[in-house]
Amino acid sequence: MATTAVTTPDLASVLSGRVRQVIYAAWAAASVAAGAASVYAGAAGLTLPWLAPTLTTLAWLGAACGLTAASHTPTAQAQPADTGAVLDAVRESQAAARAAGESYAAALPGTVPATAS
Repeated sequence: MATTAVTTPDLASVLSGRVRQVIYAAWAAASVAAGAASVYAGAAGLTLPWLAPTLTTLAWLGAACGLTAASHTPTAQAQPADTGAVLDAVRESQAAARAAGESYAAALPGTVPATAS
């Protein structure tokens, strides 16, 4: 029996980034409009027969869009060269702090050195 590999096409090859941005913006506008209609109807005591199905559809399709986007979003991974460069920079700043007689925390930008009480 032969096996068949199932591959998922890259989303960027199907829809460009600009097209996806337009779709997401339209989706956000529709969601905000439906939410505003829901708040207004609730505050005014109105019953809008189309509102519940609209909100349900927006929620389900929004979840589907989110899962699709999440599965096609590359994750950032630290590369060994990047990690080594960062560690080297930390070691250099620690050595400079020790040479100056300061604590390591004092050498970091935005930190306040501890004082003896």
